[in-house]
Amino acid sequence: MHIRGWWTAILALTSIAHALPQPDALLDDAPDTHNATHLTKRDGPPQHNAEIYLGSISRPRKKRAKWGPPYTYDYDPSAGEGSLIYVIDSGFDIRHSEYKTLKHVPRWIMPKSWPRGWDDTLNDPTGHGTCVGSMIAGQKFGVAKNAELVIVKTAGAERIDKREYIDNYLEALEATADDIDAVLSNPGNGFNLGDIYINMSGSVKIGVFHRAWNSHDRDRLKSIMQRLNQKAMIFACTGNVRGIDFYGEFLGTLLGYPQLWYKELPNMRLVGMATQNGYRSKKTLNAPEGHLWAIAEDVLCANNKPSEPEIKKTGSSMASPQAVGLAAQLARLPNKPKGFPDPKSDFRGFVEQMEIQLYRDSWIRPESKGKTEGGHVMAVRLISNQFLNHCDDSDGCGCVIM
Repeated sequence: MHIRGWWTAILALTSIAHALPQPDALLDDAPDTHNATHLTKRDGPPQHNAEIYLGSISRPRKKRAKWGPPYTYDYDPSAGEGSLIYVIDSGFDIRHSEYKTLKHVPRWIMPKSWPRGWDDTLNDPTGHGTCVGSMIAGQKFGVAKNAELVIVKTAGAERIDKREYIDNYLEALEATADDIDAVLSNPGNGFNLGDIYINMSGSVKIGVFHRAWNSHDRDRLKSIMQRLNQKAMIFACTGNVRGIDFYGEFLGTLLGYPQLWYKELPNMRLVGMATQNGYRSKKTLNAPEGHLWAIAEDVLCANNKPSEPEIKKTGSSMASPQAVGLAAQLARLPNKPKGFPDPKSDFRGFVEQMEIQLYRDSWIRPESKGKTEGGHVMAVRLISNQFLNHCDDSDGCGCVIM
């Protein structure tokens, strides 16, 4: 080949190479998709040295340094104001600064009965609820820093096939449904349809189809979930690895069991776990299919031990708090476009539009063999599986395939 021909070919290959995303810099030069969304986020002060999950769901800077620690979280100073979020979990450590600095003093809901020896005071024996609550509304770790929380305390210790733990959990859900009815029936509370959210990501475990869990329990749980579905937007973790217990029967998270009805609960959204690099975690592969995905690997949150006030945790239960917090932020933004459903008259349409907004607030990781089993396309920011199939930006969704 003539020298000029070789030189032309080299230049062409070089330009192609530069155009392709580099493995270590997939997020570095990604365009800001913020302006393509229909709901415009408010500019806010940056929170430096933020956790990766906060940095990944914040509005990206057009000119920022290489994606990596320390992250910067451009948070909305009004995020979550006017929203009421029920955190169904193991409690919240009231000694922790993330609790003490919440913008609103939380209310607590306790089930009528408790397992023998269980502590029914305002605390968190396991630390799980403290982590989750801080990720929703904490001043350091929270997404919706102004949201009002209702702490629904359930027995958070792991127990299998204990009748008392099942009763405790069902009573907690019933008490939540009753409380939401009371809140909405009193205009003086200041909350309406579209203002109320539920986060379900706990750690109580039972053998779902085992002897202690009977058909009456299933019917009761389904009835309660249908009540909640009518009044609140529900976010639930998908659960991690599903296994078989020593009886040869299905073993899953108790809090995950309502997810089996998600197709019948149009206002519930499942949230799965992604790694810090944005790929779907192997731990989530056997879980129910998720609507949304968020970074939930080694994320830092509040802990219930004074000697260790912060802790890194991994699991899909760390993903749903991000989704509920972001939804609470987006829902309260002013100047919604014409045609945006009014939750008072079209609650289901409102929820569907909110999910679309969560899609639009997303970046997508390319499929990559070896990064995760099956080479699934995964999100760096919150994203839906359904959306991946038609993310071409033709409808103004503003997605970016890198």
